Amino acid sequence: MEVRMSARIRFTGIPLLLAGCLAVAGVAMADGLTEVLRGAREVNRTARQTTALYKEARSVVVPVIAPRTDSVAIDPERVILYSAAWCGYCTQARKFMQSRQVAFVEYDIEQSPRGYADYRALNGSGVPILLIGDQRLSGWSASSFDQMYARFKSGKGSSAVAKASGGKPATSVGDVVVAKIANVPIYSSPEKASVMTLLAKGEEVVVLQQQEGDFIQVQAAAGVGYVDRRLVK
Repeated sequence: MEVRMSARIRFTGIPLLLAGCLAVAGVAMADGLTEVLRGAREVNRTARQTTALYKEARSVVVPVIAPRTDSVAIDPERVILYSAAWCGYCTQARKFMQSRQVAFVEYDIEQSPRGYADYRALNGSGVPILLIGDQRLSGWSASSFDQMYARFKSGKGSSAVAKASGGKPATSVGDVVVAKIANVPIYSSPEKASVMTLLAKGEEVVVLQQQEGDFIQVQAAAGVGYVDRRLVK
């Protein structure tokens, strides 16, 4: 009797041991499965981001010339190129300007925070985008670039340098004027209702509209406001 009971105890202990092992294995498998699922979700998220970026920014096949209506600062000396590493037209534009010794600055919209912010401000839908004075070239065409750049160099296509006429500061729409002195106030209205911001000496603003009297409407970094034309040049 004692021998039989001992055998029975040993026999019933085997299933218990197997059940314990299976439980531990189940926990391990569950943990492993969780990690696999987490990794899959990360891969899917990255894929969705990549797909969204591809849909948002792609190479512009048909080049388009247009006047600028954006708030990105005008560079009076250089061409601005917005590009991406995968964009063949961007490479063509870069090499062409380098071969012609054209002064330009380039921003990668995927790598440069400044490039990405400007691209958003430009309502970009593809690259390359070239800003040449007050003109914009979306896409790439060597002949279109030559046409725009010649106009830019002649001064007709760049509103970045305000031109004086008869000793008076230029106030043509689209001109860029700079503060003559430090702390030039930009008002929210021509009635000097409130000061929006103060311009540092040499800081640029874009003329949006000619006004009667001493004030002109301008686009500053802080927004649209009014400045005394006598304090800018």
